[in-house]
Amino acid sequence: MIFLRPDYLLFMMIPLTVLFYFIVTGKSQVQTIFDKKMLEKLTVDNDALGRVGRNILLFAALFLMIVALARPAIPKGEVEAALLRIDLLVGLDISRSMLATDRYPNRLAFAKKKIYELLEKFEEARVGVIAFANDAFLVSPLTEDKQTLRFLIDNLNTDALSTGGTNLMVPIEKAAEFMKEDQEKILILFTDGGDKKDFSKEIEAAKKAGVTVYIYAVGTEKGSAIPFLGENIKDQNGNIVITKRNPAVKQLALETGGAYIAGGYKDQSVEMVIRDIKNKFRMHRLKSRKIRDYEELFYFPLTIAVLLMLMAFSSLPRYTSAALLLLPLLFMPAPSQAGILDFHEIKEGFHLYQQEQYRDAVRHFEKVAKSRRDAPSWYDLGNAYYKSGRYKDAVKAYLNAKTDDPALAYKIYFNLGNALFQAKAYAKALKAYQIAQKIKTEPDLEYNIELTKKHLKQKPPKKKPGGKKKKNRQNDNRQQNRNDKQKNQQNKSQPDNSDKKSKANQSKKPQKGGSNNQTQKAPISDKEVKKWEKRLQKTKPKTMPIRLRTKEIEREKNAKPW
Repeated sequence: MIFLRPDYLLFMMIPLTVLFYFIVTGKSQVQTIFDKKMLEKLTVDNDALGRVGRNILLFAALFLMIVALARPAIPKGEVEAALLRIDLLVGLDISRSMLATDRYPNRLAFAKKKIYELLEKFEEARVGVIAFANDAFLVSPLTEDKQTLRFLIDNLNTDALSTGGTNLMVPIEKAAEFMKEDQEKILILFTDGGDKKDFSKEIEAAKKAGVTVYIYAVGTEKGSAIPFLGENIKDQNGNIVITKRNPAVKQLALETGGAYIAGGYKDQSVEMVIRDIKNKFRMHRLKSRKIRDYEELFYFPLTIAVLLMLMAFSSLPRYTSAALLLLPLLFMPAPSQAGILDFHEIKEGFHLYQQEQYRDAVRHFEKVAKSRRDAPSWYDLGNAYYKSGRYKDAVKAYLNAKTDDPALAYKIYFNLGNALFQAKAYAKALKAYQIAQKIKTEPDLEYNIELTKKHLKQKPPKKKPGGKKKKNRQNDNRQQNRNDKQKNQQNKSQPDNSDKKSKANQSKKPQKGGSNNQTQKAPISDKEVKKWEKRLQKTKPKTMPIRLRTKEIEREKNAKPW
């Protein structure tokens, strides 16, 4: 047997020996005043242990507790633990069509949120990220640091990078280049598919390079306009461009061995992608290390220490025979409250929950909730209901979970809002989100609040009045357009005096006395320095990705004139 934390024994032995000395040799205040014979006549001794005996029991209990803290254990040998990893490259479409608003707030922000979900749920993956349109831009190479990846994607500056057109050949080339040494090359593209109808060249290039392409389609079949610089993008004829999700890109995913998924707001589309990758591909061992396995024995000294403390604090009679008869009662099983042995049900429920067997997990969590009836058990049951699609039952479970813990209360109201949202009770969902917002605010919560408000605004169209009012409105609009044209013509006919005024202002010279004072700059005060520091802290830095070389860029550079 060994001790995993022997430092507890080393540091506590000296104070324990001193304490034992005072327990044995120390006297009470009454003993210092009266003589022993006089004290025996004055006191009625009905205590079998006595003061010294009780102190010795307390000392022994304290010593055994320190032994339990030192963690006695029996070594069982070494176990080799292998870290399994799988590499994949994520491609984020940053073309102008991704600014369309058929996904809230736009396609690009929606795709980023789904990438965050992928990073959070695919723990075994080592992920690299590129942004692409007609060109490719490196955001991050393959890494396990998911927090840094999320920061880089969140602060990705696409204002100077977004261009027209979506070239899916670019991320396929980069996937083949980044994962040369990997036998299995996985590429997940978050894109609307562009306008192309034939992807035979991309399919041929992916098959040749051994790249498996997964398409996470962003957008809707109805489509929407593309807001850019304050107005919608128009074609050459002046018509507003409506961009739609391209279903033709589905053939690129299916023929390369991947999958095509058109995701929504609150679905399990990301989990489906992760599950498909785990089923099709094997994870490779990244590292392996040996871990020593021990059998812990701390509960033995801890149990004895508790029993000794109970004996020390209890009032035992003088008659030891009666004490011995009462001692076995300590070991008899007492009627326990419901829920003490529910750890087995909780363990099985969480195991099934992690295996995504939510319906089976519900049965175990229901037993725990009925027996314990506390906030954590109702919360776990609500999560299992939610994952199994029983949103109304999830709402009832979350409402039963009442707690004073602010961290748990935030989770309860956040998930309650999600369940009400799925049940299409948007007004109640908004109230639940707002209660959670009073506890604390997070980006996901703000996103859900804005999404719920958007759904509340989408009311069914009301019946419009008769055709006469429509005609009158059309006539009024025509008259307003005529008046606007006349005003524009009048403004053109009037001379522009702005240049004259600017020249007049330029001709004015500053006074001699004040010229030197204006050129000298006053020193910045400490208050202004603090203000600027606060502003810099509030401003988020922008991620500027590196432009990658592609075959098309090299062809343009090497092209020669006729």
